[in-house]
Amino acid sequence: MERILQRILSTNIIASLCIVAATFILLGIFRKLVKAYISRNDPDRRLESMLRSMIRTVEVIVWTLVIMALLQMNGINITSLIAGVGVAGAIVGLAMQDLFKDIIMGFHIVSDKAFKYGDVVTINGYEGVVVSFTLLATQVRDLNSGNLVTICNRDISTTAVVCGLYDIDLPVSGAEDPEKVEALMKKIAGEIAAEKGFESCEYMGVQNFNGAQFIHKIRFKCSPAEKWPMWRRAMAHVYSNLQESGVRVPNQELDVRQKAE
Repeated sequence: MERILQRILSTNIIASLCIVAATFILLGIFRKLVKAYISRNDPDRRLESMLRSMIRTVEVIVWTLVIMALLQMNGINITSLIAGVGVAGAIVGLAMQDLFKDIIMGFHIVSDKAFKYGDVVTINGYEGVVVSFTLLATQVRDLNSGNLVTICNRDISTTAVVCGLYDIDLPVSGAEDPEKVEALMKKIAGEIAAEKGFESCEYMGVQNFNGAQFIHKIRFKCSPAEKWPMWRRAMAHVYSNLQESGVRVPNQELDVRQKAE
């Protein structure tokens, strides 16, 4: 009984208990500091997932080191264990390269504030609303099809937050009366601007001259999430006015382009 009591009260055991207690206290303080930072500097919660992942990673690393230190302090040789962990870590690292790339890009997206939940963005040719974001992947709901598109963060090279400005480049024959065409374009822009859902619309003037035709620009603004319904309504005004006026449009497709932030 006396030997058991001596063993319990030995220096190594007491030191081990002190290390464990100190680790709990320090990690608790670390968690509170991170949570305070989130509440103070992350009102839209963009950093929250990143910092919570960082907390879990730090805790795993710290407890691994503490356990190895305790084993060594109490007479257990961990040299072979360290060697084994090193080999296993190298294998896991090679197997999880893509995962690490996703996480690194996720950190970049959050730290650079590239976009946030609810933004309408263009990523890898997809234009949609951001409905989910983690350090591993980003999900957008395609504006045109409604499909939910999941993109691995490592595959994201460029992003654009759509601001809702769209240009209609309308070619008109150079034989038409300039004053008549200008009045027509202003009329179209006025009708579009008066439609509910459009924030503004204006005739910008002649954009370019291409051979026997002039390119006239009409620019409208609307919610990016409503791009296609609003675009179709704008095109209806363009079509009806061209039909009524008899203004000739060369046989080519209209060019509709968007402005991105």
